[in-house]
Amino acid sequence: MVVVQWVFFYSLLRDPQYNKGHAFTKKERDAHYLRGLLPPIILSQQLQGKKLMQNIRQIQVPLQKYIALMELQDRNERLFYKLLIDNVEELLPVVYTPTVSEACQKYGSIFKHPQGLYIHKFERKGSHDGVGYVLGDGDSCGEIVFVYSTWRSLSFCSKVIQIKLVVLASFYDIVNFWSLEVE
Repeated sequence: MVVVQWVFFYSLLRDPQYNKGHAFTKKERDAHYLRGLLPPIILSQQLQGKKLMQNIRQIQVPLQKYIALMELQDRNERLFYKLLIDNVEELLPVVYTPTVSEACQKYGSIFKHPQGLYIHKFERKGSHDGVGYVLGDGDSCGEIVFVYSTWRSLSFCSKVIQIKLVVLASFYDIVNFWSLEVE
C-alpha cells in the first residue's frame, strides 16, 4: 500500500499540469507524501520565475532559450505560463516568430517526446499495409487515418486523451513562412 501511494504521489511531480516544483507548501508536501521527493526549501512561483528568468537571460542563442522554455513546460506548466505572461515582450519572440521557425526547421534534432499529432505530407500519399483510406467525399487520405488512430490510442502522463478539437492546417498556415519544412 505504501509503495502504491509513493508511486501515485511521485507521478504528481511528473505531471506538468499539477507539478509546482519548489512551490509545494509543507502542508501540501505532507498531504501528498512529497517530503523527501523534493528539496526541503520552499520557493514561491514568483521567486522560481525570477531565478528562471535570470538563467534564461544568460542564454545567448534564441533556439537554446526556446528549448529551455519547452523543457520548463514539460515539467511545470503553471510556472511556464506565469513566466510567459509576466515576461511576454521578452519571451514571445522566443516561443513564437522568429525563433519558432528555426525550431520547426530543426524539429528532428530537438525532438524529446511527442506533444501532439504530427502528420507529414507523405502520410497523405501512402497507405498502411496496402489499405487505402478514403474520406467521405471520395478523396484519398493515405495513412492519415492510420496515424490518427495510432495516436488516439496512446495515453500521456497516465491519462487517457480525450480529443475535443482537431485543427487541420498546412505548415504555412501555422507559421506563415514560405519554403520552410520540418526535417
